[in-house]
Order: sequence, then structure tokens, then C-alpha cells
Amino acid sequence: MERIIDILEERSYPYTFHDLDALVRAVGLEYLLQEDTQITLFAPHDQALNELKDVNEFDLLKHLSKLKYLLDYHIVPERISLADLRREAEQSHSTTIQLQTRTGRLLTIDMRNPMRVGGVPVLEADLFASNGIIYTLDGLLMPPDLDLKEFLQPGVEHYATIYNPDELMRHEAQGPGA
Repeated sequence: MERIIDILEERSYPYTFHDLDALVRAVGLEYLLQEDTQITLFAPHDQALNELKDVNEFDLLKHLSKLKYLLDYHIVPERISLADLRREAEQSHSTTIQLQTRTGRLLTIDMRNPMRVGGVPVLEADLFASNGIIYTLDGLLMPPDLDLKEFLQPGVEHYATIYNPDELMRHEAQGPGA
């Protein structure tokens, strides 16, 4: 059976996850999706990501720490199938369930038809992988303390100074702050 990361990379029908795969790799979360640790991933498909208003994938990549937080909000650190969710809803006599994500924030699952996660429709449930389960979402989940417009602000820029060997020796001899 394939791992979650393999499904994100290779799936071609009916929904693809290539953009999500690229974002996951950009923040270093691919290790989690490769491990044997059991997780549940609520995965927005490519077209849903492409239809985001105001921001695009490149805007998201400007702020890697916020992007990691956003993606962690899509991950529950346990394997939860649709049958598990239905059983929990039945036992609690409720149509909603709350799950804790990797951010520590709670995510509300509405079990009524159509099923919604954080208000976003679920298009497919129970894509089984060796290390967890994927639910295909028709949109991006937003943590309550993050706004997509934050990704439109300029990113932190990092600059490097390049010295030739003679300049480097002179710079180091002058000490810090020189």
C-alpha cells in the first residue's frame, strides 16, 4: 500500500494533489507523510488551491513558517476513518465532532450530508495509505488565528554577502560589526 506522500505525488484521477505536495515539501513536512506514524490528512485538491481568492502558491511560499502552520492545521496526528467519525458522532449523539490538529487547534467535522471539515466540503473520504488516511477537500482549511491576506505581506528577505578570499580574510580580521 502506498504512503500518503506517494498518493500526493502520483495521484491523477479524479483529483490531483501536486500543488499540495510541493507546498508540503517546501516546509519540510514530507518526512511526516513518509513515516509509519499514522495520521489523517485533510487535503485540498489542486483545482481548489488554484481557485483561492487573493493569493496563489507563490504568495504562500513567501512565508514558510505561516505556511507550515497552515499545513499542520490540515493534519490530525492519528488515523481516523469515516467509519470512526460516524461511530464517534453516533456515540456522542451529535452531528459534529472536533479533532485536534498538529497545531493544537480544534477542527470541526460536520457529519451531515454533505460532510464538511472546517466548513469545507469533503469530496472523497477514506483514501487509505499505509501511514494514514486522506480526505479530499474542495478548499483550504484556515486556522482561526491566520488570514490568507497575511501571505500577501512582503516576506522576510535574507541577504548574503559574497567575499573573494582576500576580502574574507580582511573582513574576519576586522571582527564582527566591521
